[in-house]
Amino acid sequence: MNKIVFVTDFLASEIQGGAELSLDAIVQAAPKDMQVGVIKTELLTPDMLSDKSIHWVFGNYTRIPRVTLDFWLRTSDQMSYSIIEFDYKYCILRNEIVHNYQTFMHTKSFSFCNCMTQEIGLITEKLFYNAQKLFFMSEEQKKLIYSRMPCLVEKQNNHFIQWSTWTPEHLQKLDDLHTERAANGFGPMYLIQGSENWLKGTENAIKFAESQTKLYKVAPHMKYEDFLTEMSKCQGFIFHPNAWDTCPRVVVEAKLIGLEVYVNDKVQIKDDPIYNQDRQTLLEYLHKSPRNFWSNIR
Repeated sequence: MNKIVFVTDFLASEIQGGAELSLDAIVQAAPKDMQVGVIKTELLTPDMLSDKSIHWVFGNYTRIPRVTLDFWLRTSDQMSYSIIEFDYKYCILRNEIVHNYQTFMHTKSFSFCNCMTQEIGLITEKLFYNAQKLFFMSEEQKKLIYSRMPCLVEKQNNHFIQWSTWTPEHLQKLDDLHTERAANGFGPMYLIQGSENWLKGTENAIKFAESQTKLYKVAPHMKYEDFLTEMSKCQGFIFHPNAWDTCPRVVVEAKLIGLEVYVNDKVQIKDDPIYNQDRQTLLEYLHKSPRNFWSNIR
């Protein structure tokens, strides 16, 4: 396997989301003997997928043309491909809790997500099962997906925890902020990321801070680099999302900068062994993470 093409809904140059940034970091770390390409999902065709010389790596693929998806489904047991699962593709809203919440807000009645019994769930299960390799963001996410798709357990030797992934340059920036923070000191405030997005749980974080009598401030929307700088001036960071967050980059970045971090059970990396290691061990692991992907994909 020396020719790999990554498939993604958006590029990191278009959207600075966790999936896009992680794929970009992985691609940048590709071995020199590997031919690597990236294509947007909407441009993918059945003819392209027919090329047996390519190993495909699918990130987010919600924008895949239906004709291409149908071809993939028909030939998935004959194709060479892997999937990086950033959230929960079997759910139409990619998160059962979000689905339940949206259903309640629209109908004013509560019902559980049943996507696994619908077309989207059945499609996802087949594509996951036939993948040569599966990469998850956390142990908890993998465990939950196994509970929805028990057939995957028999292939667990080809499944890996990848976490979110950073470039060496981004990790160096976080390390520099840690050094500056240690030299210049920091204030007593606990930072909360301000967001109108229900998923992010800003109100939850405020309630937690007040219940613990912690001084806090809510950061308004700003450029992300400015947000990290603002974070470095604080004692801690509080993140209590309302729905599953498989591997929130901001939480890991807060730990690397050196803050006290308070999260709830919706943060699915919180019980992963590496998350609970000391800061230096975590930093070293993240430096190795892109290379680990390439070792596992071969």
